Amino acid sequence: MDRNDGFSPKEFEYFDYINEHRRNIMICLNLLSQYHNGLMTNNAGVTWREQIKTLKNRVLQHDLSKFDPIEFYEYQKAFYPDEGEKKGKLEYAWVNHYSKNSHHVEYHERFETQVTEMDIIEMALDWSAMSLKFGGCPLEYYRENKETKLKKKFGKSSLTFDFRRLEEILHGLSWAIKRHRKFEKEGKDNIFIWM
Repeated sequence: MDRNDGFSPKEFEYFDYINEHRRNIMICLNLLSQYHNGLMTNNAGVTWREQIKTLKNRVLQHDLSKFDPIEFYEYQKAFYPDEGEKKGKLEYAWVNHYSKNSHHVEYHERFETQVTEMDIIEMALDWSAMSLKFGGCPLEYYRENKETKLKKKFGKSSLTFDFRRLEEILHGLSWAIKRHRKFEKEGKDNIFIWM
């Protein structure tokens, strides 16, 4: 299909996938704020409500770079290829993506910036949203990958990373997602219950 013919069905499919992920991030923030507002306090004295407001703004902007043509077409060709289309070249798209999104460890590695509390929470929300889509438990994913994906990277640099904090948030989100799945099976909507 020529790009001049409009968007292909596979491009629409990938577009829908991005939006589903962004919606799942919103769901995970709601779950975190409902069930674990005790986790949402930090040593800097920022209130839970202030953190939620900041996180809502970050969630609204989460992964918007995936709509950048540099990322969109390469990811689409890699994961949702049209018939006969060559696989996408992910390396450049991935560098573009993490360079614009501080919830990725590679962002901090590249720019040598410290990982903030909000980065850690958004990272946890991102992994949790993926578990809503593909199953599994975000805490288990973290535990299986922390040595290779996180500690290996931070061990090479002067950057610091609060592994305990990430695990604490993922523990809370894993519990909330398990509860959310139970409610879904029972046909109940627990996304918008504010406690």
